[in-house]
Amino acid sequence: MAGLMQGQRPRRIRNAMLDQIRQQAESQVPPALADEYRAIVVAGLKIMYSAETDQTMERAYKQLQAKHYDPTFMAHALIKLLSNIYNESRGKMKVEAAFPALAVLMAYALDYLEQTRGVKITEGIVAQIVKAMTAGFYAFFKIDPARVKQTIQQGLSRQQGLSRQTTPPGGQVPATAEAGTGGA
Repeated sequence: MAGLMQGQRPRRIRNAMLDQIRQQAESQVPPALADEYRAIVVAGLKIMYSAETDQTMERAYKQLQAKHYDPTFMAHALIKLLSNIYNESRGKMKVEAAFPALAVLMAYALDYLEQTRGVKITEGIVAQIVKAMTAGFYAFFKIDPARVKQTIQQGLSRQQGLSRQTTPPGGQVPATAEAGTGGA
């Protein structure tokens, strides 16, 4: 299929669920990593939507179709896309920017499949892709999933501890501690 994605730039994601994933991923990017995140997304979209890679993308979509749009295969294709970007960055890509960017690239790719190939994208399919994509991401960047879980739990515990420390018993702030009253 000539011109699969030639020169086409995604205007917006039409599938509301996928657009919500994009928005959520973007909201998780720390401001210090915003430029790196954008660079990864732009590089991924360039690969997906450029005339130079049109034949490669067409072969990938045919393989995907032959695999009946298998979520694991789709996740593998997305990790391969990310690994190409990583290699182009000469290993300087920051993991913290890469995962949200990968989620956004997934949203664009799935929306493209839905809009052009008639593939019905459901929450179940997305969940399967995200699960396989996360495992592939951890493997690619040599991240221990147990350590990630532990870090998240520690962060939640710290967050809960802080909220207990900042709210006195009864949940009320003493009048002397309020701003502008001369308290501590």
